Amino acid sequence: MLQIDNLHAEIASENGGGKKILDGLTLTVNAGEVHAIMGPNGAGKSTLAYVLGGRPGYEVTEGSVFFRGEDLLAMDPHERAAAGLFLGKQVGIFAAIFVADKIGFAPRPDEATWPEIWGVSILCGIGFTMSLFISGLAFADQQLLINEAKIGILLGSLISAIVGYAILRMSAQHPDDARSPYID
Repeated sequence: MLQIDNLHAEIASENGGGKKILDGLTLTVNAGEVHAIMGPNGAGKSTLAYVLGGRPGYEVTEGSVFFRGEDLLAMDPHERAAAGLFLGKQVGIFAAIFVADKIGFAPRPDEATWPEIWGVSILCGIGFTMSLFISGLAFADQQLLINEAKIGILLGSLISAIVGYAILRMSAQHPDDARSPYID
């Protein structure tokens, strides 16, 4: 269960003060429920996600957030990611791509910018992160089922990575471009 109560948050601004974005948000998501956060640009949807994920530069000035009975705001970002929230998988994907590029295993295409790679990393992490989050809500207070769901999600991610790699290698427009200089 996710319980947000009277959440106020601001983003640091260049002039030293903070710009208030969230102003008293209260939301309860019970086990087994699905909610959508919608609103116009600037309404605070992304800020809410950043605050829940623990992104630097976003400060909670009032209110509380509890996830499965634990104080989410007291957790470090890596603890929140381990709990299945927001940035954990995306950071791992981006880091793997960055390292593969830097060691020459899988050089980044000249046409692809690092912000584009980051965007793809975020998209790749959506299913994984939401699967962990939803399984936590669906199996609240049933740690064995949550752990089994995590194992299944990890195995599914591994299979997806292998199949995705194979498809990308086979679907290159120029087969010579798809060949690794390190493999005969």
